Amino acid sequence: GILNLTPNEFIRNIRLRKAAQLLEDKSIQISEVAYRTGFSDLSYFGVCFKKQYGVTPSVFQKEKEEKKAEILD
Repeated sequence: GILNLTPNEFIRNIRLRKAAQLLEDKSIQISEVAYRTGFSDLSYFGVCFKKQYGVTPSVFQKEKEEKKAEILD
């Protein structure tokens, strides 16, 4: 009640935050990230991720990689 989220939404948000952390590691495939964070349906994972972060998991991963490259340059 404090966060205005249902228990399912709260747990999904935690799983998606963990997915975002895992996506920063380019060596882990998106499907593996989805399964590691408890999503058995890749399509549903993509929809939930885009709703939370505004971009697809692949775009998110690419943007993180580009930011790392900029920092290293």
